[in-house]
Amino acid sequence: KHISRIFAWTSVLAGLLLGSCSNRKADLIAGEAGFTVAYFSAADLNAALRDTACARLRFYDARRTSKDAQGSVILIGERADTTELSGVPYKLYDKLASSTAVSISLSKADAHVRCMYVTAPQKRYCAEFSRREVATLMGAAGCGGIQLMPKMTTRGFWSMEMSPVRFSGSTATVLTSVPPVFCTSPCPDMCGPMGDYINY
Repeated sequence: KHISRIFAWTSVLAGLLLGSCSNRKADLIAGEAGFTVAYFSAADLNAALRDTACARLRFYDARRTSKDAQGSVILIGERADTTELSGVPYKLYDKLASSTAVSISLSKADAHVRCMYVTAPQKRYCAEFSRREVATLMGAAGCGGIQLMPKMTTRGFWSMEMSPVRFSGSTATVLTSVPPVFCTSPCPDMCGPMGDYINY
């Protein structure tokens, strides 16, 4: 579903080989998988998709601080050539409150720092979802945003699964009327030019 890509980040892939035998329970802590669960509101998603140059939404695993035990995710729009949108803030998921997902706007430099707080290099990754995939999820009745969960591909690379949710107070309920979407080609495993990413 993506344009032609190259295999990149030799050091990151080497880290994957070194970390392939790690304990799976330990993998789910923020410093490993980068995050445990994250949410974004329809407003944040639509703000990125409003740009006609946006072909996909890119989500990076991240941490709010170097000691963040839950981890987070950063959202940014992506062009068809894998470069990221400019002139718009990166959005870092912060918390659920007031029946929505609250995010923090970051500069590109600040977003890079949050990505690098993920201390295991082999677990610094991003997942991408097309405009159509996001629109399909957002079309679920009562949908107010999306949930992201870390999940590994059959090739052993970390990725993300996206589901539509309904927000209420400080909780989110997954809507099962529309099935979740799983990114089968995260980076790594399949990447564009290194300069198009902020997590290295």
